[in-house]
Amino acid sequence: NATQDTIVRIDNSFSGQSYAINIPFIVDSVIFDPDLWIISKNNTIATGMVEDLQNVNFYISPNPATTELNLQLNGLVVGEYKLSVYDVIGKNILDERLINSISTIDINHLDSGIYFVKISNQNSSVVKKFIKEK
Repeated sequence: NATQDTIVRIDNSFSGQSYAINIPFIVDSVIFDPDLWIISKNNTIATGMVEDLQNVNFYISPNPATTELNLQLNGLVVGEYKLSVYDVIGKNILDERLINSISTIDINHLDSGIYFVKISNQNSSVVKKFIKEK
């Protein structure tokens, strides 16, 4: 942005691979491979969410929570989804396969603080924030 910048290097191992990268400030622009070090064509960067999970109503309760989170996703189409939990600095705390549109996560082992639940598939993701209390 106008006052800060960062360089993010990733190890891309296959075409179409996507990444969720936590940047500690508001990003207002992205420059991909500014020095043209990558020998390839048709490189694209997608920021934000892709259409198919934007229409899902994603609810977390209770929030704040102490021992477990109840997740409900209305409008989720049949498919393979991944459920991830991240702390406020972007550290991945939990990864598991989302079996159905209603799920419970044990958060008893987490320290108090702010966390994010991310539901994703190959094409898109949706994220919700929750607070863990003692």
